[in-house]
Amino acid sequence: MSPRARRMTQHNPCQKETEASYKCLDENNYNRDMCGQFFDAYKACKQRWHDERAEARRKKYEEESLFRHIKLAFGFGPQPSSSEQSEAKSEAKAEAMPGSPSSKN
Repeated sequence: MSPRARRMTQHNPCQKETEASYKCLDENNYNRDMCGQFFDAYKACKQRWHDERAEARRKKYEEESLFRHIKLAFGFGPQPSSSEQSEAKSEAKAEAMPGSPSSKN
């Protein structure tokens, strides 16, 4: 078995369904109509695996995002430079002044 094939079998939780599908095809002279139940089982397994990986990525992103917000709230994250702070203050003042071009009045 090639190294790539070995890696694929090690990381594929649907290996049992894959092998059953191929076995059915071999036994039925590659008549796909005879192996529908094996293909359905494989598709369901792949969908569960995909959903689990997507959920894990979503949770990881949410945890990282939450941690990033906590760090910023307590001043441990990247702080804006003094020029960025002064720009933000001047924009806020311009928005608050009536009759200024950027005000919403």
